[in-house]
Amino acid sequence: MTTFVNSIRFTWRSASSASRGLSRFTGTLLLAVFAMVGAPLHAQWKTESYPLIVGWNAIWLSLEPAVTTIDSALSDRPEIQEVWRWNPPSGPQFTTDPSTPSQTDPAWSVWRRGAPSQSTLFSFTPNAAYLMKVADGFTSVTLTLKGRPVLPNYRWTTSGVNFVGFPTASPAPTFSQFLAQSAALADTTNILKYVGGPLVSSGTSDPNYVSSGTSIPNSARNPQLVNPPTERVTRGVAYWVQATKYSDYYGPVAVSLADQRGLNFGRSGLVLKLNLRNKTAAQPLTISLSLLASETPPSITAGTALMGADAATAGKVTGINPDINNTLIYASPPTVTISAPSAGTRATATAVLSAGGTISSFIITNNGAGYGATTPTVSVVPTITGTIPLKVRGALDANGNEFTYSNLTVGSAAHTVTLPAGQSTDVVLVVDRVAMGGTPGQLFAGLLRVTDSLGQISVDLPVSAVASDLNGLWSGVAVISDVSQIEGNAAVVPVRATASAVASGGKVTEISLNNSGMFYTTVPTVTISGGGGSGATASVVVLPNGRLQQLTLTNGGSGYTSNPTVTIAPPTGRPGQVPASFSVPLLLHRDSAGPTRLVQQVFIASQSSGVLLAAAESLLPVGVKASGRMSVASLPAGTVRSATSGAIGRSGSSVFEILLDYDSDSNPFVHRFHPDHDNLDARFETKLPAGRESLTVKRTVTLEFLPSVAGVTDPSWGSTMLGGTYTEVVEGLRPVPITISGSFVINRVSDVASLILP
Repeated sequence: MTTFVNSIRFTWRSASSASRGLSRFTGTLLLAVFAMVGAPLHAQWKTESYPLIVGWNAIWLSLEPAVTTIDSALSDRPEIQEVWRWNPPSGPQFTTDPSTPSQTDPAWSVWRRGAPSQSTLFSFTPNAAYLMKVADGFTSVTLTLKGRPVLPNYRWTTSGVNFVGFPTASPAPTFSQFLAQSAALADTTNILKYVGGPLVSSGTSDPNYVSSGTSIPNSARNPQLVNPPTERVTRGVAYWVQATKYSDYYGPVAVSLADQRGLNFGRSGLVLKLNLRNKTAAQPLTISLSLLASETPPSITAGTALMGADAATAGKVTGINPDINNTLIYASPPTVTISAPSAGTRATATAVLSAGGTISSFIITNNGAGYGATTPTVSVVPTITGTIPLKVRGALDANGNEFTYSNLTVGSAAHTVTLPAGQSTDVVLVVDRVAMGGTPGQLFAGLLRVTDSLGQISVDLPVSAVASDLNGLWSGVAVISDVSQIEGNAAVVPVRATASAVASGGKVTEISLNNSGMFYTTVPTVTISGGGGSGATASVVVLPNGRLQQLTLTNGGSGYTSNPTVTIAPPTGRPGQVPASFSVPLLLHRDSAGPTRLVQQVFIASQSSGVLLAAAESLLPVGVKASGRMSVASLPAGTVRSATSGAIGRSGSSVFEILLDYDSDSNPFVHRFHPDHDNLDARFETKLPAGRESLTVKRTVTLEFLPSVAGVTDPSWGSTMLGGTYTEVVEGLRPVPITISGSFVINRVSDVASLILP
């Protein structure tokens, strides 16, 4: 023990503080069918409390505070005089004494209240250990910070000690219980904690122990060795822990994500996954996932005020630079608050949103006055519309065609996973965008809590998504199942059978078939009603040709005073059902202003400002070349048709009219090399009018969007996948219109809401 305690004087190579936030965890991100995920959203908040006593206290910060500057975060805690952050070294450590940090030591960054010139630390960062000094005269202080939780990320070293904290649950396990699950740390007994009071440097003897040979901690000294069997691993407290073997242990469950900042679905992401690993040596675990609501968002810094530099503008706000690290997305501009001067007029401003919903700039509406040399803070308060609804993807169904899904919502039962020791698994999470609803741009957020069956850890993960619009480029196909039959000058339609009945002596005595109908595929229901009686029934037989015969009275009933009415259900057959379905490709675009267009081709190009979509390659800016093209053969070349009514949506209909001029090359009547179909007279000189050799053809396409389509259970349905009933009426080919019908499904392939048109 003495050797360990006496060997905590650190010398090392200085590590870059910027590198300490890099994640050591890896994972796999499953994008949705269309990988148009927006910027990460730092928008899920919780509060952590840190009880402090007079003297020195060690805390472990497991969240990214909303107010990151220490001056602002501790403005209401004047009792806290100093804050020291431990910067883990990247190289070997040699130790003699942890008791007295030195400001010249690169392992420590320091903040001193009211002394910026003596400070090298100005902001809080997560996954870091801090020493905080509480002034004399205070018995207790509680520091409360609200922020966004982050995944544990420790840079363990085996050549010295580690200043770390752990995401333990409540009630907390003892160190012996907690570290017993780690093969690398199970035998670790060299653990120290701070208990307040002064920091004391060691001399020739160990000041942390009473020199009685019993190794009893001296309660007047800092830090002190703890007793692992009885000392509980308190959440939010930082401890010095010696490790002699490599470890990345922070609890019996390791959670890995592709993005350590959390599960951020953005505007159009649908599927993400997290990896869970049982880190114990021999203990099977049941791991639970629960969804919690986010706390109310705090006021956050949104920009930096620019102050006047001349006599006319001194003490005034002349502009605001937006915070480039603020990637929150808003449905409408949030209210901007600029802090007031000590004496004078408060400045005011409004926020301007980018096309993506982030704050792109500010408009100063009042420059204010009296700020002097003080730069005011610029803040906004985000709005969370609701908790994000999630689904957990399960196993394939019995046929192996589709996955099963279970809901994961606030208040619902936790999703559990049981893992043997050392094993891992991926949990696939799907955001239910249809259940989100909401105005495009609204933020939905929550916290995903991971706990274990040993009751040792509780890890919170931020989860967020932004309600998406349906703008962009959509591609899909209509599967045609019916084409109307035409005989002569009339379309063939199902014919409903009719019948009549005769009553005598209070009973129905006769029933006859007046019209055998057409296109019956199943036995219809026969109903006998009216006539003052009841109980009469009849049956009928369906012939292979779809007609009815053998209408038989099976019960005459009673009480009939007049002839009743006989009703036969309509036929269910489809005269136009095709022997084999065929497909019609679809390409549509909906822009930010709402109009939906049916297009024949779209050229795709990339430039520094983003992706461009154009209906023709010649419409792209000079010097910009198309990197791809999407087209369909079901429309005349270059066709762009705006919907005459409706738009792409989760419900409703969009109607498009496509005219094929009588002299168009796309008109099926036209053949440039046939004298009877070239729309020229016998001398090939004079253009003939419409109707002589060809007719104008009109196609009216109706897309009816439905909440669901048979056979489609994809989680992207309702967000990046839509569909419903396809109907097309073709006029001009026959004396009567031809109706084509079926179902359609379209997928969003780009969320670019602008299409360059001729």
